[in-house]
Amino acid sequence: MLQRLIPEDLRGRVFGVVFTLFGLANPFGSLAAGLALHHLPLAWSWYASGVAGLWVVVAIWRHLPADLGDGTAAEGEQVTG
Repeated sequence: MLQRLIPEDLRGRVFGVVFTLFGLANPFGSLAAGLALHHLPLAWSWYASGVAGLWVVVAIWRHLPADLGDGTAAEGEQVTG
């Protein structure tokens, strides 16, 4: 979906930034998980993960363009696959 939203001449830069942010988030997430498990019961981490996952899905869903994924191609664009 992201490929359709980003202009072709900027895709490499945008994906570079996205993957860099994911790479940087990994150690911080591990640190946060360790601290949370040190201070909270294990079951709370499962509940918090479920709530956070639902929140992310709803947030992404609300910001998607209405015409994304309708199976039609933009003018001059070929549909493959």
